[in-house]
Amino acid sequence: SLPWFMKPYLHTLHATISSSTAPLPNQYHEPQQAPNTADPIKQMYYRPAVDRHRGTHLELLLEVPPASTLTLTYDFEKSLLRYTEYPPDANRGFDVAPAVMRLLSSPSNGSSLLRASEYLRTTSLLLPLPTPDFSMPYNVIILTSTVMALAFGSIFNILVRRFVAADEAPGYGLASLKGRIWALAERLRARLRGKGPKDE
Repeated sequence: SLPWFMKPYLHTLHATISSSTAPLPNQYHEPQQAPNTADPIKQMYYRPAVDRHRGTHLELLLEVPPASTLTLTYDFEKSLLRYTEYPPDANRGFDVAPAVMRLLSSPSNGSSLLRASEYLRTTSLLLPLPTPDFSMPYNVIILTSTVMALAFGSIFNILVRRFVAADEAPGYGLASLKGRIWALAERLRARLRGKGPKDE
């Protein structure tokens, strides 16, 4: 079983068998290609993946001769995920479950009965996927909010404020300003003398 974001190409599936005889002690033995070897894939069951619903399911019935090594290779395509589908440690990659192998004995004397099955599992795979820059949404939100605040503030000030000259504004004439300064000076002088009226 493969995750839905890992889509294999069946036309690239190849099975290769290499013969491996027992090497002598302290002697390296290079596996050799078995001559005129038949296709080890006898049956195949394939169920394609559905995005975000189910993964790919691939079952193969293989016939492997004794003292040999079987190698399966295939190409696959990586799908793009939404930013909400990434785990917190997205840069680490995604764990792909190991393959499960069921060992069957060859039927003898025309009987199809098989012995008790034995299961083996391969090592898991760490699959890296294209990872987006997760700081970009934050930067975009901050920049957009700043631009909107500046634009709204400028437009609001233009629509609401009224620009007039200083002498046209009521209560801001030169005489009014002198009167306010004089009243403030008198109030401070009265407080210093201790005879000024109390403010309500």
